[in-house]
Amino acid sequence: MILHVDGDAFFVSCELTRRPDLHGLPVITGGERGIASAMSYEAKALGITRGMPVFQIRKLFPQVVVLGSDFELYEHYSRRMYEIVRRHSTRVEEYSIDECFSLLRQGYAGQALPDIARQIKRELQSELGMTFSLGLAPTKVLAKLGSKRDKPDGLVITDESNFTRELYHMPVGKIWGVGRQTEKLLYAYGVDTVGKFAMLPHSFLVQHFASPIHDLWQEVRGESVMPVGAGDLSKHKSIQKTRTFHPNTDSTSILFSHLAKNIENAFTYARALNLSASIINIFILTSDFRYRGVDIKLSNFTNTPEEVLGKSRKLLPKLIKRGEVYRKTGVTLLDTQAIDTPLGGSVVRDLFDEYKTRDKFTGAHHAMDRLNERYGTRVISTASTLSSRQLSSSTAKLESLPRLPSLGDVW
Repeated sequence: MILHVDGDAFFVSCELTRRPDLHGLPVITGGERGIASAMSYEAKALGITRGMPVFQIRKLFPQVVVLGSDFELYEHYSRRMYEIVRRHSTRVEEYSIDECFSLLRQGYAGQALPDIARQIKRELQSELGMTFSLGLAPTKVLAKLGSKRDKPDGLVITDESNFTRELYHMPVGKIWGVGRQTEKLLYAYGVDTVGKFAMLPHSFLVQHFASPIHDLWQEVRGESVMPVGAGDLSKHKSIQKTRTFHPNTDSTSILFSHLAKNIENAFTYARALNLSASIINIFILTSDFRYRGVDIKLSNFTNTPEEVLGKSRKLLPKLIKRGEVYRKTGVTLLDTQAIDTPLGGSVVRDLFDEYKTRDKFTGAHHAMDRLNERYGTRVISTASTLSSRQLSSSTAKLESLPRLPSLGDVW
């Protein structure tokens, strides 16, 4: 049997662990990018959707609390989620930052499978301080349907005898892997529920749909053709580095220096993971905790900072407003992927879909990484960060992740 674990409004739930005063309020994250990236269920009830511009949300729903994204915090809780699930299973597939699949075997730890699922849910919620929705079923697709059915805080347990009764009434668009276009096509054929999809003749699927849909059809019929993978399939989709400094400042040069250090640190981490990015978000935080940010979209993937530093120097002044002072800068590397080049540098596809190395700074940065590893962090760095290094010795300080509550903590 397969268990699917899915965090409820995960990013917002992580934020609420350190802001319990916001429980029950409409909250969104994504303030640093100017668009909603995650919403609490109270915010969803207002009609707010992912990708909605923050300025529009503030205008229509002034009661909404807008927070910046903290991917380091989310990854911390994600790792703890995986660790808890692994206590009860030897095979866990880390499907995304807020969800995973687990293969549960009958009699594992002397418990029946439904009891194991209930125990995992209890441990997740008591130790992490947020709710999760779980689905236990014979296949991955059915398990994911189960975790969706009763969100939030749901637990749907099915087996070969009852999954048709428990899940077949759900809309066909809820099937994992059925996108909007496929959903429209299925509706055109009169297929609007999971059950109707399962009852389609296989010959009809072969005639009208690509092979991935055939796998989904088998899965919803209780035939497992998508095994639970092992290990991390989605780690480090984003990398974020932030820096808080004192006193607050409105100096463009000081802000850029701190931002430059964030950018350098983020790409150093990316190179250590052999990752490159093509979308980079830079942001600043005002003294009254308002985010201002902008995305930098590159024409190629890179894991060296020079191009981003140059673009950031031009874009940062546009984020600074007269009369405001700022307490924090940050950068998030988005759309990351592993790149197989001789030194892991920046690449671009040519007309024949082949990779060509373009970044002349790659070798220099790998040499810098080796020197810093051997002689200590920051023995060598880019000139853009010099001002922040001088400030670090006096008034500035790196922001560190707050100690997070564990079971038994009193706050």
